[in-house]
Amino acid sequence: MPVAPGVVFVTPPSIYTPPPIDVGRARYTLWWEGWDGSNWSLSDDTSGLILRRGVRGLGGISIEHHRDEHAALAGSRWRDYRATNREIYLPVRLFSDGTSVDWVEHNRAFVRTMRASQTGWLHILHPDGTHRRIQARYDRGLEEAYEIDPAFFGWADYGIYLTAEQPYWEAAEPVRQIWRAPKPVFFFGAEPTPGAYGPPFGISAEKTLASATITNPGDVDAWPRWIYRGAATSAVVGIGDDLVGIPIALLAGESVTVDMNPYVQMATREDGTDVTALLGTFDFSPIPPGAEVELSIDLVSSGTGSIELQLVPLYEMGIS
Repeated sequence: MPVAPGVVFVTPPSIYTPPPIDVGRARYTLWWEGWDGSNWSLSDDTSGLILRRGVRGLGGISIEHHRDEHAALAGSRWRDYRATNREIYLPVRLFSDGTSVDWVEHNRAFVRTMRASQTGWLHILHPDGTHRRIQARYDRGLEEAYEIDPAFFGWADYGIYLTAEQPYWEAAEPVRQIWRAPKPVFFFGAEPTPGAYGPPFGISAEKTLASATITNPGDVDAWPRWIYRGAATSAVVGIGDDLVGIPIALLAGESVTVDMNPYVQMATREDGTDVTALLGTFDFSPIPPGAEVELSIDLVSSGTGSIELQLVPLYEMGIS
């Protein structure tokens, strides 16, 4: 029997896939957020993009161990390790049910999110509501030749390789805590009229800035970001003896952000001005995972001043 030209026959996969157990199970939800703000679902066909078998890079990190060897001794001595760049492989099928022109426009919109000079975010929403993401950069995969005319058939297969220079997955929402200088509690109930009985006497609230703590729920050390807001005269923030002094007076509405990320490590005003050179002390340190950690916070303020800590937990695995 002759075969019509252009007809493609596809053989079903021979690998047996067991059916899911029907006990109310849910799926992981994945999507790609391009640098241009567009979002592409990878878990269903709502975006005209289907994730095929063979995904890689959503699990654990790749490790580079550092060891010392001695010519006269067996084996080696382990020193430390380093997490290397994460490579992510996304085999996808891009399709359009419209005309050939519709497919071309759809393809161009997706390809536009893959720029070597820009980064996007790969998101994973877990069945329990946990939301993790990783920032990734296009590496290769769009250069693969078409096996068929995609404009005519309305689909094309790509094997997209992404590289995450920061190989850990981030919590999509950072941990946030805010502290303010405690208001005095007056002996005589209501705050007295100035000058009526002499200076106002009071006792500070029991919970002070010195008792501030935070817990890092992630898998590895995470570097905090501190936001010092006015009105205030000065502030000191840190962990243990590793302190950052901020001797900068602020008016209400003004702020200084100290980013302890080792790839950043700078202080900026609310308008982006670099004020790192104005810091009194400069001892940055991360917050380790697991146990509750005591923070060192001091704020000189008689008004609306506050200290905010933002911590983005990091995880070794996107799916765990």
